[in-house]
Amino acid sequence: MLITRECDYAVRVVRALADSRRMSVGEICEKEFITAPFAYKILKKLQKAGIVKGFRGVHGGYSLNRV
Repeated sequence: MLITRECDYAVRVVRALADSRRMSVGEICEKEFITAPFAYKILKKLQKAGIVKGFRGVHGGYSLNRV
């Protein structure tokens, strides 16, 4: 089975957010060794799929979408 880099990084992003606290993109990148532009691209797709929730503003960031 072939797992793309994007899929691997998406799993890393979800793993970073699994501790149920809001994290900035910088924190996610630092924790999982992902470049920021690639992380933004992945987070946008995860947000559109309803897996993560994005928050704007000074105290913004991303967290897992708990339904």
